Amino acid sequence: MMWGNNPYYLSSCGANWAGQLISLAVTILVIVILIKLAIRFMRSDGHGGHGGRGPWWNSAESQLKERFVKGEISKEEYQEKLKVIRE
Repeated sequence: MMWGNNPYYLSSCGANWAGQLISLAVTILVIVILIKLAIRFMRSDGHGGHGGRGPWWNSAESQLKERFVKGEISKEEYQEKLKVIRE
């Protein structure tokens, strides 16, 4: 059998390494993009922003504000707790 006449010989011997390398690079790129999107989604404030704090962060501030408005805590206590939350 003559290998030079076999059209599948080159691809079976690794001559298609460039295509495989490109395919691997694209796969890795897609995985990295998906991971970055997942991280951005988890860090967003729930409104598409890039706050860097989770959605629970705004919830803590809003709960504190609600307690202040209801009169459950004083202005000084509100300011102290708000400062702690934002640190």
